[in-house]
Amino acid sequence: MANAYIDPRQRSVVQQLMHSWIGRSELPTWILIATVYSGWFACVVYWQTLGLFATTLLQIVLTTWYMSLQHELIHGHPTRFPRLNQLFGTLPLAVWYPYGLYRDSHLAHHRNHTLTDPDEDPETYYLSPERWVRLKPWQQRVIHLRNTFPGRLLLGPLLDIAATSKKMMQARDRAAITMWLVHLTLLAGLLYWMQQQGSHRCGSWAR
Repeated sequence: MANAYIDPRQRSVVQQLMHSWIGRSELPTWILIATVYSGWFACVVYWQTLGLFATTLLQIVLTTWYMSLQHELIHGHPTRFPRLNQLFGTLPLAVWYPYGLYRDSHLAHHRNHTLTDPDEDPETYYLSPERWVRLKPWQQRVIHLRNTFPGRLLLGPLLDIAATSKKMMQARDRAAITMWLVHLTLLAGLLYWMQQQGSHRCGSWAR
């Protein structure tokens, strides 16, 4: 249980928040949804007004925020209906990973009895001694690099996608394959819309 990891003072604060109007209404999460979506799409539509540098910085912040929002959706916010929450996190604004796969992996990660277990926790960065010694020296160097700050940012997503795709194809996991197909279809539509926005705005400026 999550309560096992907080002290009595923190538990009291959480209980007070949950009994307040703000806690019951999930207002912070609703504000986050409105801010992330309106900000993200506004940056695409008005990127020439904002300028490429400012737009890029804003999109980095908003995309990171979107991934934080997906985490909250997985944990039952802002509604008690998982399928409704899923609708707020399925659009591939962060590009790289289907929401459904992230949800399944993260919920498996929260099984306390296997937390950080190298062979069970899908989000751990540990390896069991048996698996480590079976790796080739170059693979061990890649793991070391992945566990650095730059490696987490640049190498980690590629390794995660490769490992997930390999496991999916080996198991012929139809649910995971469907998630990827939906994700890629939505991503193609989103990229097409972004390209159209860029062409339209550039054409307007040219005239």
